[in-house]
Amino acid sequence: MKIVKCLMLSLLFISSTSFGSVGAGGWNNVKIKKIVVHDNGDSAYKGRVEVYMFSEMPADSVPTCISNTAYKFAIGIDLSRPGAQVQYSTVLAAYMAGKKVSVALNKDQCVDGIPMLRNITIES
Repeated sequence: MKIVKCLMLSLLFISSTSFGSVGAGGWNNVKIKKIVVHDNGDSAYKGRVEVYMFSEMPADSVPTCISNTAYKFAIGIDLSRPGAQVQYSTVLAAYMAGKKVSVALNKDQCVDGIPMLRNITIES
């Protein structure tokens, strides 16, 4: 139910939402290709969302902690972190509306080789 409420709030602000700017690496004006939500089982991926973009991260933005070339197209959201539900809802709103996003990463902060989301902006 919380996700639905966050999604509704995100949709209200879809044309003007701004949670920060790209600075420590990420993308500007990119479309979301797919969203992978991992289960809450015993795997290392539990409680995580992976968001894949249509274009590769710019070369000067790629964190050194990325362990797989596929992750140059992706960001991770750790749902156990404060604010992560809002980030996830914002990603869902942008994806469902077909909006482009700008994404900033936490500088060289990866979990299992995938860079973690710091800020996301929905572009108009």
